[in-house]
Amino acid sequence: MYRLFADPTSGNCYKVALILHLTGQEAQIVRTSVIEGHTQDPRFRALNPDGRVPFLQFPDGRAMGESNALLLSLARGTAYRPADPVEEDALLAWLFFEQYSFEPNIATARVWRHFTGVPEGHAEVLAAKMANGAHALKVLDQALETRAFLAGQHFTVADIALYAYAHLAGEGGFDLNDYPAVRAWLARVSDQPGFLDMPALFANAPTVDFDDALAAA
Repeated sequence: MYRLFADPTSGNCYKVALILHLTGQEAQIVRTSVIEGHTQDPRFRALNPDGRVPFLQFPDGRAMGESNALLLSLARGTAYRPADPVEEDALLAWLFFEQYSFEPNIATARVWRHFTGVPEGHAEVLAAKMANGAHALKVLDQALETRAFLAGQHFTVADIALYAYAHLAGEGGFDLNDYPAVRAWLARVSDQPGFLDMPALFANAPTVDFDDALAAA
């Protein structure tokens, strides 16, 4: 069985929990709160020196982090990771775009506006995050004006990766009414067979207490 250390408020963690669910791979969720300092716990750092979630322990004893790498690994051999080289190239491009241009701006704005408050002296940084996030949403919107899904004709992990923070962008202060193609795509993604939204996915998944999981590690 897989064991996923995941913060239920994190879009990056949601990605991995969702692909596990959609591919029918049995997993336990270790509820791990970044804000409460769980990822700084020395016991967790002994497992994952990078000190971040998601962090996945595999049934064979391996373990790794990085949400988009985990998407590719867990989707291998399924329709969520296309075998066609052209479609796979497009998928990889979107995964890199998500981690370089999309998530660092939209997710950070969301954390500051919705959870922690803007750090002192970071008003200009937030303004830059908002501008860059708006640009990334515009790029996504323009792409979705001419296609139903991001990589080829079907729903893939590229859509999961971008959905994770696109559907939460409003919590960062972005107005999704400015991006009609993104809004239509969000509805298509949420209409996929087996899809669960973020609250439902974490509410329904088997869970393990953080301290119990580390005691057993």
